[in-house]
Amino acid sequence: MEKEKYRSLDLEYKGWILKEYKYWTLLLHEEQRYLGRSYVWLLRYGGMQKFSEITDEEYAELRLIIREYEKAIDKIWKPDFMNYAWLGNIFTHHGGHGHLHLIPRYEKEREFAGQNFIDTRWGKNYAPSDKFEVSEEVLEKIRDSISVYLS
Repeated sequence: MEKEKYRSLDLEYKGWILKEYKYWTLLLHEEQRYLGRSYVWLLRYGGMQKFSEITDEEYAELRLIIREYEKAIDKIWKPDFMNYAWLGNIFTHHGGHGHLHLIPRYEKEREFAGQNFIDTRWGKNYAPSDKFEVSEEVLEKIRDSISVYLS
């Protein structure tokens, strides 16, 4: 039943939900090379979903989510730029299910929860990036910090 609600979003990710919406769920990405990196998961069932195929209602809500998210992280970390990626390339993992990556970019180092975050690819494509891991405790602090500022 839970899996049906999240439409192929594995339940292991449920703990990283920042906010739920009618058509989308906003989640913190486990890879935090780019502090605050998140993604928006389309709740509609299906695989191989192209960005051009989202409905007008889904698109309108997506724009609202992006604005709320950007406002929240700007209050916390003030990113210098944003990247957006609709990829769906990991077919074996999620079947190309529709989701948009929200990737804050930072010209200078940021410190949060005792950890330094350095955008080593500033001025370049965000990928590929160096392997970067933070503890679950730091991930929880990032999640909670963003969640507080979402309207």
